[in-house]
Amino acid sequence: MAGSSTALARLLLAAGLQGQRLAATQLALLRQVPAWGFDNLLADWVYLRFLQYHGSRGARAATGYDLNPQYFRAIVERDPHFLAAYFYLSPATSLFAGKPQTSVALIGQRLQHIDTSRTPRACYLWVYRGTDQMLFLPGQQAAARSYRNAARCAQQHDSAQMHQLARSARDTARFLRTHPIGDRERANAWAGILRRAPDGATRQRAIRAIERLGGEVTATAGGQLEVQLPPRGAAQRQQPAEPRR
Repeated sequence: MAGSSTALARLLLAAGLQGQRLAATQLALLRQVPAWGFDNLLADWVYLRFLQYHGSRGARAATGYDLNPQYFRAIVERDPHFLAAYFYLSPATSLFAGKPQTSVALIGQRLQHIDTSRTPRACYLWVYRGTDQMLFLPGQQAAARSYRNAARCAQQHDSAQMHQLARSARDTARFLRTHPIGDRERANAWAGILRRAPDGATRQRAIRAIERLGGEVTATAGGQLEVQLPPRGAAQRQQPAEPRR
């Protein structure tokens, strides 16, 4: 029985690797073929393929999430205004594929093609970028610049949501300029990821990170998640490293 299970696992792994190689080839070709003016439709199709790929947990447990960055690039190069794709693929690339630098670079590049004065939700892309820079990459001043840009972007819009974003981003940028990042700040950034999480797997990763940093996540009677951050001045811990595969 054990031998049969091992053989089946090997067959599944081989099939998964073959499927992953095929998907990688398709993505490489998609970046080169002309869309004849239907770039947004092609981006939609690739996004649906990504959802199928990312959501296949059994296959991903065997072969990992290495194609997430390639899906991200293929989609936003075709349609830089596809905001829903950024909000899903940014954490998918940073948390699951372990490529925060790719997410940061793609968001920075594609923001140049988005008129944020006409697209308020695009201001959140600066927050996603700053969060990746703060949590995963060296040099917190780069994160501070992203949060400053988020604040400037939000100030273009007259709504309660954008006013709140401007205040929050401005406060974060000010803090990052003058204070080292500690466990409380990292846990707060993970709490932001938890609030914005597009799926259950991302929520679970955020909860585990918050708890490793000394915070606590509880559910209210109404099913809402509440985050208690670590106390100020708590002993500094090593930044948690979420498994990438």
